[in-house]
Amino acid sequence: MLAIQSHTFYFTEPGVQDHTFAFSSRIEDYGAALQGFDLNYGTKDDHEVQALGAEIIRVELRSEETELFVQVELTLHDDEGVFGGNKGQGQIDIVAFADVKS
Repeated sequence: MLAIQSHTFYFTEPGVQDHTFAFSSRIEDYGAALQGFDLNYGTKDDHEVQALGAEIIRVELRSEETELFVQVELTLHDDEGVFGGNKGQGQIDIVAFADVKS
């Protein structure tokens, strides 16, 4: 049986966050997909983008194979200073899906 859950990660600055999805029974197969993202500097100033990214960096089974661990990374820096003095913010929307034993 296919089970689907979603989660939104909120970032006040670039970095890595994780979330564990709990399913009701043993997971046979699984995956995660990037549903959407919103990245911004929070200002109306002009910024030359040096690095921009929203990605899933890890998906793995945990805890007796009923939990799915997902880790995401947000990257947004401009070209000021060493690797960007102005860091962005945003959100990443993830959908986790699992084929669970019925």
